[in-house]
Amino acid sequence: MEDARTTRSRKAMEGCEDKVWPAWTKTVGAIPAKRFSLVYKDIDTQVLEAAAATIVGDPDGYLAGVALCACASPARDMLAKHIEHALLFWPGYRGPRNATQTQCKDDRSGKRLSRIESNGRLVYEGTCMKYGQVMVEYPAPGPIDTPSRYASALKVGMVLRFTEKWPLLATSSMTATAPSVVFGAPVK
Repeated sequence: MEDARTTRSRKAMEGCEDKVWPAWTKTVGAIPAKRFSLVYKDIDTQVLEAAAATIVGDPDGYLAGVALCACASPARDMLAKHIEHALLFWPGYRGPRNATQTQCKDDRSGKRLSRIESNGRLVYEGTCMKYGQVMVEYPAPGPIDTPSRYASALKVGMVLRFTEKWPLLATSSMTATAPSVVFGAPVK
């Protein structure tokens, strides 16, 4: 995929989404479910960002994410959009790195502008007063249509987290502490 992306060969890119998807699901499926357990109950955008960061934070996940983004159009595919966004902030594997995932439960916004996100949202510098897990409950959603490749690992009775038509994570029950499926890939 790197060669195809670098050379911009249309022929080499032909059908690459279908070729990359099995490798993607195998790679994500190899990431232990407990690594996603801190992210699956937050609000949808944070779930996407945290799950994508967890995936690209894994050496094989990083490579699978790069291949997926080389093939899939972020304009058409929400997963590719969020993986691509996570890759923007990940330096890759060129030396020792340490990372942690937490969520700020109580913050104080500052007056100094930090950045402007691609959707136009202004983000100001601030100070987090307290970190930790935050549980958010949502009402049951109505039916959704989703691309079949994202739904192939889902089973009746699973609790599904999604945004728009894209399944994010699925757990075996409401009380499960780790997901069973992440972005269409079963995890153990």
